[in-house]
Amino acid sequence: MIFWYTDNSVCMNVKEALEHAGIEARHISGFSPWAANDHIFYGILRGAGNAIKQCQTASKNFYYIDNGYFDAEYVNDKNVKSVQGKYRICRNRLIDVYYGQFEQRLITKHDKVLFIPPSQYSAYFHNTTPEDWLLSVCDGMRGKVRKKGDTVPLEQDIEAHDVIYAFNSMSLVKAIELGKPVYSTHGIVSEPGFYNYDAVKHFYSSKQFTLQEIAEGKWQINQTQ
Repeated sequence: MIFWYTDNSVCMNVKEALEHAGIEARHISGFSPWAANDHIFYGILRGAGNAIKQCQTASKNFYYIDNGYFDAEYVNDKNVKSVQGKYRICRNRLIDVYYGQFEQRLITKHDKVLFIPPSQYSAYFHNTTPEDWLLSVCDGMRGKVRKKGDTVPLEQDIEAHDVIYAFNSMSLVKAIELGKPVYSTHGIVSEPGFYNYDAVKHFYSSKQFTLQEIAEGKWQINQTQ
């Protein structure tokens, strides 16, 4: 197993934790899917996304590490990157899809709808575009389209709307936490519906670890299916 690190500052902290747990680390510039049967990546930028695609083509297992859903904090109040909180780990995909039960919610013409499309890079990785994704879910509905870099805080934007349509799983989990009905074609798959937040958290929490826990070897391959 090899962890392929990039020059991202948080990734370097992940690298240190994995090396402490006895996992070999190599720079992404030397990546080959044939270097190992199992590969680990943090994030999908700086070459990691292309390496993941090569793993998929070569039928090689990969483990994807990224922001945890509940208490990860990556920028503090001084706008400095932090590595507190937990990191989620998925096997052979970028997200563990939650198919838990929900209460279906019909959308009315009076509902204020918030659309949160994927970034250009995430869209490309999933063979779509932000524009095509919006067309696929809007179905004639009108609402606000929240774009990357929006100055309105995410939580405030979610609170101001009745229904959330999102590609990004982080946004979906936050909307569920705030008691909003959600819909997605990525991550949580359903008609617009209400989810039990405790059940969602129980599903995802077991797949998340602090860097200290990773360094101590508390994450094992067989825990991530």
